[in-house]
Amino acid sequence: MAVPRGLHEAVWGLLLVNVLGLDPWVGVLAIAVPCGAVTAKVFADLVDEVPRGGYEALLAAGAGRGTAALYGLLPPAAGALLAYAFYRLECAVRSAVVLGLIGAGGLGYQLSLSFSSLRWDQVWSCVYALTAVCVAAVVAGRAVRRRLADPPAVRGDRLRRDGALTAAAAAVLALVAWSWWYLALSPAALTSERARRQAAYVLDHAWPPQVSGPLLRSLGSAALATVQMSVIAIAFATVGAVLLSGPAAHPARGCGPVRWGTGVAVRCALLLLRAVPPPVWALALLFVLRPGILPGALALGVYTLGVLGRLSAEALEELDERPTRALTVLGASASGTWLYAVAPRAVGPVLAYALYRWEVAIRDTVLVGLLSAGGLGALLATSLQTFDWSAVTTTLVVLVLLTLAVDLVSDRARQVVR
Repeated sequence: MAVPRGLHEAVWGLLLVNVLGLDPWVGVLAIAVPCGAVTAKVFADLVDEVPRGGYEALLAAGAGRGTAALYGLLPPAAGALLAYAFYRLECAVRSAVVLGLIGAGGLGYQLSLSFSSLRWDQVWSCVYALTAVCVAAVVAGRAVRRRLADPPAVRGDRLRRDGALTAAAAAVLALVAWSWWYLALSPAALTSERARRQAAYVLDHAWPPQVSGPLLRSLGSAALATVQMSVIAIAFATVGAVLLSGPAAHPARGCGPVRWGTGVAVRCALLLLRAVPPPVWALALLFVLRPGILPGALALGVYTLGVLGRLSAEALEELDERPTRALTVLGASASGTWLYAVAPRAVGPVLAYALYRWEVAIRDTVLVGLLSAGGLGALLATSLQTFDWSAVTTTLVVLVLLTLAVDLVSDRARQVVR
């Protein structure tokens, strides 16, 4: 999974447009391929964090591994998995905007036109429209999670079907069918004569990779800048997320108006931060700062703060409240309750999200690099503009290796914490 998720959606789009042309499949596949690989990794990490007691008890009782996983691992992880699935819907919306910035249409294309003409009123109108779409995804995801969290109603000796959840599932299927029809997706376009000819041309010129001395030296310097940019971004975002996740988490019933108002304000701020894609933050910061690593790192850090803040808050919401209530009843202070009942159980999921976002930041550095923020993205942009496919291959290999290295480091860090 490191190979497909190691390349950003914009890179997949630039590669696929050379094979499929201006076909709607370009945008769909450019989002689906890396999104599917990233989701698979995070789902695996979340299931890894589930206590193994129920799973091992089912195995000892004679259940098969599939059955034991279905009943012993998935139910405890269901809330986190569903929360992340709806978060990926938000990501898909932002990815569509990013692809629009490179000419794929939609809000991103309108945003690019407004930026180029310095029409800041139109820029903010596009940002507000994008925020409204993200709000709709957040509200829908939270409503479904709440329905799943409630105990099922029982009629006699049979469970009663939840009408709202059934309607939500039907709405998802209808939305997929409508989107397929609206985009006029045709499977024949993937196997057309032109697509096969263009794919053969790109592959023929992309192999073998270029390994000349000047290119390798440039790649080494660009890779170092990419890592530096991602480390600054993830450090800034992780510290901010840890500080804001508590206020951003939905409070228990009966909280005061100050706590409620603070939570709403923090959640709205995090939503605005993550609703604006990194290229838009980078374009805004490049107007203030000189081109280089700093504006790219700040753009990634601000965006990642919005993402990590939401994921960390939802990780806190998924924790069992009984230890917290028990310590509160025994007279523990709010800080003591947080240190002994919340922090030890939240460190695993929050660390998993932070390390995953570091990997995503590595990929996103390519995107801001395409906008002259430095790193591997700037080198990749030059190679694509000159149709130097062998140099493109070498650059992509270095990017995938960086992603794999971060993946190995994150796995080791999670094992140490666990």
